[in-house]
Amino acid sequence: VHTLENVVPAPATVERPPRKDPQIEYFKIVPQSEEKYK
Repeated sequence: VHTLENVVPAPATVERPPRKDPQIEYFKIVPQSEEKYK
């Protein structure tokens, strides 16, 4: 899950609660990037 920390900005990590579902957190933060890659 260290890769997630690199992708997620520090302030966002502080705002969000303990990483219960890192995948969901990732999708919430990178929906626009997903579209670009598509």
